[in-house]
Amino acid sequence: MTDKTPRKTIYQTISDPKFDKKKRRPKQDGAPSSYSEKDKGIEMRRAALAIIEAVFDGGQMLDVAQKLEGKELDARDQAFLKQLTTLYFRKRGSLRWALRQLMERALPVKMIAVERLIELGIVQILFMRTADHAAVDQSVRLIGGRRNASESNMKGLANAVLRNTIR
Repeated sequence: MTDKTPRKTIYQTISDPKFDKKKRRPKQDGAPSSYSEKDKGIEMRRAALAIIEAVFDGGQMLDVAQKLEGKELDARDQAFLKQLTTLYFRKRGSLRWALRQLMERALPVKMIAVERLIELGIVQILFMRTADHAAVDQSVRLIGGRRNASESNMKGLANAVLRNTIR
C-alpha cells in the first residue's frame, strides 16, 4: 500500500509555522520553556543566597526562610534548595576554613555576598552530588551577573577558587 497524501515542497515546509528555520527541522511539540536549565540553576542558587541573607541579616529561622523562598518551586527543586542551604549552615566552619586555605587574602566586608556564593559553590563541589563543572559555572555566572560592578569583577577569583577546590 502506498501513501496517497501528496508530499510537501520545500517552500511549503519552510513556510509552515511548525518549522524552525534556524534549526531546519520541525519544531518540537509542547510549550517552550520560559528559561533554560542553566537559568533555572542560577535562580536556585540565587534563592539559596536569599535564604542565607535572610537568616544572617534578617534574623529569620532557616526553615521559615526555606519555605518562603521555595514555595513556588516543584518538589525536586525545593529538596535541592533545602539540602544546599542546610549543608551550608551545617558545614559553615569547614567552608570558612577551606576558603581561607584557598585564598591568599580575605575578601573585603562589602563583598560578603560574593564570599557566600563561593562558599555555596564549595558546598556543591565537596558535599553534594552536583557535577563539579556545573557548580563552578553556575556560581561564576551568578557572581558575574551581580549589579555591583566591584562584585561582578570577582568572577575570575571565584573561578580560580572553585577550580582549586576541585583539585
